Amino acid sequence: MTAQTDGGARAASTVPSSGQARKERSVRWVYLWLLFSSLLTVPWMVWNLRQLEARSEEPVQPWTGSEPAWSPDGQSIAFVSDRTGWKTLYVMNADGTAPRAVLRAEYAIDYDPDWSPDGRQIAYSSNRRGNFEIYVADLDTGISRRLTQDQSNDENPSWSPDGRRIAFWSNRRGNRAVFVMNADGSSVRNLTNLRANNYWADWFPDGESLAFTSDRNGDEDIYLMDRDGGSERQLTLGEYDESWPRWSPDGRLLMYTTYLHGHAEIALLAMENGTPRPLPPTRVEGHSAAWSPDGESIVFSAPWGDETGLFVMKRDGTGIRNLSAVATDAERPAVAVHSIEYVAGVARPAVLLLLLLVPLGSRLVYVRRHAQQAVLLGVVRVGSTVLLMGLTRGALVGPWIIINGGLWIFGTAWGLGQIGRGDCWLMRRRGEISELPRPWAARRVAELGTATLDEAPIRTQAGASDVEALRAAFRAGSPEERKRAIEALKTMGEIEEF
Repeated sequence: MTAQTDGGARAASTVPSSGQARKERSVRWVYLWLLFSSLLTVPWMVWNLRQLEARSEEPVQPWTGSEPAWSPDGQSIAFVSDRTGWKTLYVMNADGTAPRAVLRAEYAIDYDPDWSPDGRQIAYSSNRRGNFEIYVADLDTGISRRLTQDQSNDENPSWSPDGRRIAFWSNRRGNRAVFVMNADGSSVRNLTNLRANNYWADWFPDGESLAFTSDRNGDEDIYLMDRDGGSERQLTLGEYDESWPRWSPDGRLLMYTTYLHGHAEIALLAMENGTPRPLPPTRVEGHSAAWSPDGESIVFSAPWGDETGLFVMKRDGTGIRNLSAVATDAERPAVAVHSIEYVAGVARPAVLLLLLLVPLGSRLVYVRRHAQQAVLLGVVRVGSTVLLMGLTRGALVGPWIIINGGLWIFGTAWGLGQIGRGDCWLMRRRGEISELPRPWAARRVAELGTATLDEAPIRTQAGASDVEALRAAFRAGSPEERKRAIEALKTMGEIEEF
């Protein structure tokens, strides 16, 4: 009877206590939380990678452009593009290569570029402060200065050949009128005082007169006036709008935009002894054109697919080249998705994964070590993800799925298996003793039977005669009693120290 009772006590000792069961449930939640975190973050990683892959396969958007201006040395062309979402100024080589921003794009419109005669500054119009004003950008320093200070719009700056004055048009008097000011923004004067609109002025190469556009007779036509606003005379007499005049460097030709055939075309006017003579139409569709410094070529804006591109032709309308296509092809390698973007695409979900594992901390050593082990597994997954996907720019999706899936399956199975052992890898590495007895050690003692257990030598200072008593001493005893109980349980094979 006694043997049966003792055997039942021994058998009962193999059943986990409530504290042990609670700890085991807590640790199982560690790995379940790891599973939940993975299910939450891995799809995000995959989505990011698919987005980056789609971006890398997208064709490069063409370098749209308008309002070109050739630099005085003939090496560069300034132009306006909205490829960043807002119109701003760019400069590229005269052959269309190496386009680069002059200004930092803002939530504004920057346009109407015009080079200073020394090629070191570009005047332009911008509404960076609300209304359009005239600014000057220094190409050496990248600093812009605001020249006009008026609540109306001031636009279309044109630098005088000596670099001392800038002509522009403004509606500060109600209608558009041509004004001139010093290059520092001082001494603003109105050159046209008609009620009609007058705008788009361009200096004659000697700086003594300006061509400009006016609608005083109903249609837009090109006019000429002295630098002080006097001696106005009409140069074009067509029935259609003619605008945007540009003098050739030698002053013998005046280029302008005409709408003779219903769309913008580039036309030329020869000046012979002060008398204008229209030249045969180029039949080149385009507008906002500018001369090269040698007067042999013209750069202009023209339709290019659904956008507007930049083109160059000889002054007789032949030899047309698409500069925007050259700029786009030259930029193509630079706009590919960089490795750092792939790293960021996988790192953000990975960081979230690690943050989700932070709540796994516990005061219980047994639970805390398992949580730390789970975090280490997460770090391994993060590292493998960054290496495989970030540094290879998404080229190893298959290996990443296999390795990460294997890490999760192995890590979860490994962690759950260690719960049954009563310890974990980190505890063994740190030489710590588990707070939970090993289940198979308890089963081995139970299988020996009562008689064998009673005869087994137990070397313990506490003098306890069964496992349950030692467990009780461990749970409720003083530090010294807990120490002696651990030593006794180790002697019996119930727990081990690693």
